[in-house]
Amino acid sequence: MNPFDNEISVFHCFVFAYLVAARVTSAIRDAVGDTSPDITVTHQQGEVSLGGWARNSVEVDKAVAVASNVSGVKQVYANGVRLWSTNNYGQ
Repeated sequence: MNPFDNEISVFHCFVFAYLVAARVTSAIRDAVGDTSPDITVTHQQGEVSLGGWARNSVEVDKAVAVASNVSGVKQVYANGVRLWSTNNYGQ
């Protein structure tokens, strides 16, 4: 057994997670457009968590649907996304 096998495996998982998150981010931007550029994406072991800000619940629903269809994604959580309103201005 190579002593570096575990390190290579950890690195592979990190790179895979980064690539899935990048694909999800790109797919969301393509679907939602520049109206919600503040939706953030994290990925770990097939689970995607969306965070940040969206303008309305329709954009959140669209982001979840798009993220769910990206290869490597098993589950999508959007409970970290907050909705922007004019009441949030200046806070």
